[in-house]
Amino acid sequence: MKAGFWSLSKRQVGAIAGMALSVVAAQALAEMPVPNRVLRDSVTVGEKQVPLPQGPWIVAAASYAPLPGSAPVMAAAVAEAVLFQVNRGRVASFVTVQTNAIAAPGDWGLARDCTRADIHYAVIHDFEPGSGGSCSFVNHVVMAAEPATGSTWDVASRFAASRGWAMPPAWIMAGFRISDEEDALDVRYFFNPAIPAQPAAVLPRAQATPSGLGPVALDWVRLQAREIRDALVPPPQHDPRWEQSEWAPARMADDVPRQQAVAGLIRWTETMRGPIRLGLRKQITGMPAPAMPWIDDGAAISPETALRLRRLEDVRNAGAIPEERYRELRELLLRDNAGALAADTLPWELSLWKTVSWRALGSSLDLIISYIFTGSLGTAGGITVVGGAVNSVAYYGHELVWSLLGRGLPPPMRIVDFAKVGLDG
Repeated sequence: MKAGFWSLSKRQVGAIAGMALSVVAAQALAEMPVPNRVLRDSVTVGEKQVPLPQGPWIVAAASYAPLPGSAPVMAAAVAEAVLFQVNRGRVASFVTVQTNAIAAPGDWGLARDCTRADIHYAVIHDFEPGSGGSCSFVNHVVMAAEPATGSTWDVASRFAASRGWAMPPAWIMAGFRISDEEDALDVRYFFNPAIPAQPAAVLPRAQATPSGLGPVALDWVRLQAREIRDALVPPPQHDPRWEQSEWAPARMADDVPRQQAVAGLIRWTETMRGPIRLGLRKQITGMPAPAMPWIDDGAAISPETALRLRRLEDVRNAGAIPEERYRELRELLLRDNAGALAADTLPWELSLWKTVSWRALGSSLDLIISYIFTGSLGTAGGITVVGGAVNSVAYYGHELVWSLLGRGLPPPMRIVDFAKVGLDG
């Protein structure tokens, strides 16, 4: 009797578990985009929403892929989708979306691209082991490797080939990874360098940054920081095909148009962070489509702020808050709008800029004090120049060590990489 009971219970448990998984799979499948369908504004993949820049996007492929070995096992699989935007028979841009098919508690970590120092841009915005975080990065990708047969990208590539859509051998890519206690979302926007005339296009307006720098000054600081960092840290080994691309950082030192294009894409990533974060929680319904990179659409308000303003107005119209409170909150949202478009300052960038500002003040004081004691302007100037050079190096090193080993050091993180498109390093 007892054995029969337990045998029956196991069968029941198995049947119930199978039914539950079927329901979950059906629900997840319902959240996958349908191939060959044209979408605008956003796409839903695995119950997460992803913002789509302005214009029509065609779903080229949507499927499930094996889970990376480092990911929480309860997630079961990775939901993937690829969407194309076509211009005159050529793929002008495409988006890859990857996320866990089932919510699963665990440490989703961040992508390895978040930690790289050998690409155009990589910033970890926030991270806490076990609780998730977010990062963004800009890199170039070379389509030199054959995609794995049957992979989502393989299906998407054959979809484009069957329609005669040409694709370039190299792309510039803006990527995002965001995760929390149960989910991870990896979104990468690839842009065809030959389609939009980046150098001739209108770059986004200058935005304020936390360090008070404009984009031009900030780009200069980043360049100096990269040169110092590369001198201290040996560069990793790369695939020669990736290194020889015209978009490789090492080959762009004197290429001003490409530098401008990359700088514009970096600033674009900073405006997309908010929408990507909201999309993880499926909260971008009704949000206006963000502008494409390198295009100034004339909007003074970011898509994220526009969505918040619209929802605030709905709350006001429903009578949930008085008119006075509505105006206060609206003013706060508008005030934060510039902050939502602000750039992040990396530890070595901040240390370098603090060195420059402090040395300007310190050298002025050194010159005055040296002149008072020596009575000679030439001697005082010599002491100031030599002392300034030595102290600047010492101060920068001191600041950088504190930034990297103190509060600026990110906690140990778990690397969870999904399947990638092409060669990115």
